Amino acid sequence: MIRMELNIVNMYPDILNMYGDIGNLISITKRCQWRGIKVNQIISTLGTDLTMKDDEIDMIIIGGGSDNQQ
Repeated sequence: MIRMELNIVNMYPDILNMYGDIGNLISITKRCQWRGIKVNQIISTLGTDLTMKDDEIDMIIIGGGSDNQQ
């Protein structure tokens, strides 16, 4: 049996908080669990050293931020 894994980088969830796309991350994680795919969530924020090779990152998620300036 092939073991599948998905590496997802979540960019700036602490800064964007409720605008940080956490809902999409939860949805993707749950759908992967249903299919037996392991999800590794990597948090990246200001000051984080994200030293990963391109082939180690499968998906990058970043929220749209607040809309109050519009």
